[in-house]
Order: sequence, then structure tokens, then C-alpha cells
Amino acid sequence: MSRSWRPPSWLLISLIYLGLAVIVWWHVWAGGPSVKMVGGSTDPVQEVWFLAWALHVLEHGGNPFFTRAMYAPQGVNLLANASILALGVLFAPVTALFGPIVAFNVAVTLAPATSALAAFFAIRRYATWQLAAFVGGLCYGFGPFAATDLRFGHLHLTFLAIPPLIFLVLDELFVQRRRSPVRAGVILGALLIVQFFVSTELLALTLILAVTGLVVLALTHRDQAFAAARAAAPGLGVGLLIAGFVLAYPMWFAAAGPRHITGPVFPNIGNLTSTLAASILPQGERPGIGFISGGNGAYLGVPLLLLLLVARWVWRRDAPLRFAVGMAAIAYLGSLGPTLHVTQPNTHFPLPAWVLQHLPLLDSIIPSRFGIFVDYFAGMALAVVLDRVHAGDLGVLAEPAGRPLHMPERKVRRLALSAACGAIVVATLVPSLLLPSWPYPVRNVAEPVIFRDRPLATLAPGSIIRGYPPVIIDDDPLLWQVEGGITYEFYDGYAIVPGAGGHSTQQPPVDALSLVFAAGVLGTLKAPLPASADQAIRRAAAQAHLSALVVTPGAEGSAQVMSVLTSALGRPTRRLDGADVWILPSSKV
Repeated sequence: MSRSWRPPSWLLISLIYLGLAVIVWWHVWAGGPSVKMVGGSTDPVQEVWFLAWALHVLEHGGNPFFTRAMYAPQGVNLLANASILALGVLFAPVTALFGPIVAFNVAVTLAPATSALAAFFAIRRYATWQLAAFVGGLCYGFGPFAATDLRFGHLHLTFLAIPPLIFLVLDELFVQRRRSPVRAGVILGALLIVQFFVSTELLALTLILAVTGLVVLALTHRDQAFAAARAAAPGLGVGLLIAGFVLAYPMWFAAAGPRHITGPVFPNIGNLTSTLAASILPQGERPGIGFISGGNGAYLGVPLLLLLLVARWVWRRDAPLRFAVGMAAIAYLGSLGPTLHVTQPNTHFPLPAWVLQHLPLLDSIIPSRFGIFVDYFAGMALAVVLDRVHAGDLGVLAEPAGRPLHMPERKVRRLALSAACGAIVVATLVPSLLLPSWPYPVRNVAEPVIFRDRPLATLAPGSIIRGYPPVIIDDDPLLWQVEGGITYEFYDGYAIVPGAGGHSTQQPPVDALSLVFAAGVLGTLKAPLPASADQAIRRAAAQAHLSALVVTPGAEGSAQVMSVLTSALGRPTRRLDGADVWILPSSKV
């Protein structure tokens, strides 16, 4: 009689991770993934746009690294932005079949599950007990950092499956050396390429910690360092050669190509750090822009910190645990930024991450994002502790050698060890998993009539549209642009573009229309304006080659902007849903 088929354990673990991810985004799937999406900030719309752009390039051709569909006619260097091109290609079938909003909702649901699963596979090398590795994956894929940024739809920071696999391949090359180094090198090169097109910042962070980890291993195992480097050299060389060949042009394009950025992406990057308080207190004070890495993204909790310290002493001869705790400490030090913050005030005490703020290309790294790897290595250390405790290895606390264990005593011991593992998980991991407000809140998305009906539908492909409120204030028009197949272009947009001196900005060139729109947003626009202002508005529209102007109602200053444009351009061509539309003489219909 044949044995019944049992699914592999990793498949069950995958389903558990996926089930947790669906709970996280329950409001999306219960309400309908085509009409619900992440709320909380304007970033999710940008990510939807990036996913749609990848499909647009696959269908119509063109340069995937550059677009004029935003900030027309100058355009946007997409590699200078978090354009998640690899994810756009991966989810292109979903985008083609169901639209970019559904594709985005699928991606944000899969992000924590795949990240946790990748960490599970990587940690299994050091913790053979599958439940321990499962907990380690949970700490990474659903941990404080990922949970915080997932709330804002940051796919480039929450689709974290690649870094653990990179660390795993490096471990194979330098430590385990059980398989062909050339084959491992090919896999490494492929992983580096994919990660570049998910997030260049995360790739840089991964490489910084990988190099740091290799240096730590070399210093702590000097007698083996030369042999390990010699054995790993062929595979490492192949991997770097493949990645370098494929990424040479994209790296040039990002750093020096059309519309590239000079200097750091954000001028206050040095302040976007973790703090000592945020590590032990939920909602700890944090400097900088909150949604970039705010909330509880740096939270570890006192129980987990104490466990790591105690475990480092108890299992001080355990190489994987020593390495995991050490790397967690290094990543944590990096997350504190160039100077120490205990709470929000800056103590101005210098820290090693100061160096990154003064290196070309690395000066755009946000220090708090080292927290991704704090969660990973802390999860690895936690998994190793659980694995050792479950196996009865209590390190320096072990019973004297040679003492026999009778059968009843063994059963009691097994129960006690299992209970200890459960207590460790509850004490260290459950508090951080309970911090996020799961399931996350979502918002409705409904395309206004003005963007799917005439007269915009009659504009020729490539026509440039400018709207009020500006897209940087209300970026929903980008949703309707990609839902319609990117047939027209926006004068402004939601991306990082070069401004004065090539430094980053999100604003299009300033002209009369920009000043009118800014006054409208601020509530200081007073109509009517002088005749000279009417002439400047007409000149600005002509110089920007605008085909249409759209003013949607309901926002601050909409009525005043409509009045000013009517004075300068005449009565609107059409009104739909209360929105005024001017089709300009230069447009192609």
C-alpha cells in the first residue's frame, strides 16, 4: 500500500505567511482589490504608477529607465527614483489582466510573505528546527521595520526576499563551500541584478553589511580567512562580473544619465535615523520625516534586547549565534545615523554612519533603513536560540557531562524545553507583532468621469495635461493616467527630478501657472488678477506645450483658480463632475 502524500513543510509555512499577509491587508481583499488600496500617504499611487510603467514599456517599447509621461516635456530619470522595475516586470501579467491597482495590492500582500519565506530558507542553515526558522522569518518579513513601511506601500523597502538569499550565497561561497562556486557565483550575480531593479538603496545596504560581515569573519577566523577567500574567489568573481556587465549602463544612467540627481535625494538625510528611545519604547520619539521610517520601525523591545545579550553569553562558543548578534549590533549602530539621538534632540556624538554621508552615491542612504537588517539578524539570533533550546543545548548552563537521563526525566525535560521556547517567542516577538494596527486601513479609489470621458479621451497620444490641484498635492490623477494606458502626459508629477544645480526636487519649473496654483493651495489667491498676469498665464501654457488644463473641485482654492484661468483663457471647453477643462489651441485632437 502506497504512503499518502504529505505536502513539504515549506509549503505549509508559505501558506501560513501568506495567510498572515492577507490578514494584514484584509480590508483590501474584503472590499475589492480593484477599488481599495493603501491609504496613509501619497507614495502608494507612485508605486502603482511604476508598476504600470513596466507593462507600458513591455507593450509599447521605449526606454524603461526614462519617461516623459510625468514632468513633460523634460521627463524623469526613473533609476534616480525607487521605480521597482523588477517588480513591475514580475507583476506585469497581473497588471495586464486586472489593472495596476490590483497588481499593487497583490504585490503588497505578497511582499511580507515572500520576505519571511526567504528569511526562513536562509535561517534554516543555522537553525535546523523548522519552527525556529519560521519564527526568524516572521521577525524579518512581518517585523517592526517591514510593518511600518508596508503601511505606506513602500514596495522597494518591504519586498525583501533578495537580501537573505544574497547572504545565503555568500555563506555558501566563503563558509560552507559544499557546491560549485561558479554556480553559486551565477546565482549571486542574478540576485544582485534583481535587487538593483527593486531598490538600489537596499542593494547598497546589503553590500555594506555583506562586506562588513566578511571582514568580521576574517578577523575572528584568521587561520581560515585566506583559504576561504581563495575558495570563494572564482564564484565571487563570476557573480561580480555578471552583475557588473549587466548593470554598468543602468548604474551610469542613474548617476549621470538624463535628468539625474546631484547630491543626496533628501537634504536632511542625516536626521532620518533611529533613536535609542525608539528601540525600547513603542512610538518612541524620532527625528526627521515620520513616514519614511517613523512609527515603530526601530522597535525591538526590552525582552528581545535582553535575550540577545544573555544568549550571546550563554552560547558564546556558538559561531552562528555570535555572528547573528554581532551583525544585528552593527546594523543597529548604522541605523542610529551619523550622530547619536537618545530621543529626538541630537547629542552630536559622532557615529560610524557619518562616513556614509560624505561618500558619493552612498550619501542618499537613509540611516534608519539599516533597521531592515536589525530585524533580519535579530530574527536569525532568535531562531538559533530557539533551535538550541529545543535541542537541549543550553550552552554554559548545560548539566555536567556524563549524567544519565532516565526516560521519565527525558519527557519532562522535553516538555520544559518546549515550554521555554514558547515563553521566549511570546516574550520577545509577540509585543512587536501586536504594535501595528492590523488589518491596515485602506481608502476607496474611483475614477472621476473627467478622466475617462471626453474631452480628454479625444487628445492625441503624448498630449501634455496640467491640473489643479497639482499632482504633488493630489496624485490621484496619476492613477487615472495609468488606468487609461498612459496615453497622455502630465506637466508635473510625483517623482524626484533635478532642480536648481541638479539637486533633487519634486517641483516642475516655476512659471506663472505654478505661482497661481501655489497661491491657490495656500489660500492666498485673489481674483481677478491684472491683465499682465493673464498674459503670463497664456505664455506659460504655450511655452509648456500644454494641450489641456483641468481644475477639479473640492480642493482649497479651486474656485479662485477657475476664475483666474477663465479670465486668462476664456470659458472652459467643458465641465464634467464640476471639473473645468480647457482644451488649448496647440493641442492635437
